[in-house]
Amino acid sequence: MDLTNAIEVHLRWKKNLVDFIKNNKLENLDPQIITEDNQCELGIWIYSQGSFEYSGVPVFEELKANHAHFHICAANVVKLKINGEDELAESMVTNYGTEYALATSKTINSITKLEHYIKSNK
Repeated sequence: MDLTNAIEVHLRWKKNLVDFIKNNKLENLDPQIITEDNQCELGIWIYSQGSFEYSGVPVFEELKANHAHFHICAANVVKLKINGEDELAESMVTNYGTEYALATSKTINSITKLEHYIKSNK
């Protein structure tokens, strides 16, 4: 698993969500699918090879929980947009300290910590 790429992909969600909110781009965003944290490349890895190799390792379990929460927060932003709450949706994505921003930060930090764990335990 390319964890550096996973960081980039999850950081890109911010731009994608802002584009969706402002321009209705990515119109096929389905909050129910976004909530499923086992659909992206990182999630697929977490629930397969990652679990096989690192289940029970605290940094892995932290990543698993933070990643799931990130997907819930991203889906909540999409739900706000779908319900016509564009301003609130945009503030959730662009402002610091929001649940989405914190979930993103925690997920990125967890990926980085797992990456360091893997490198130091080879």
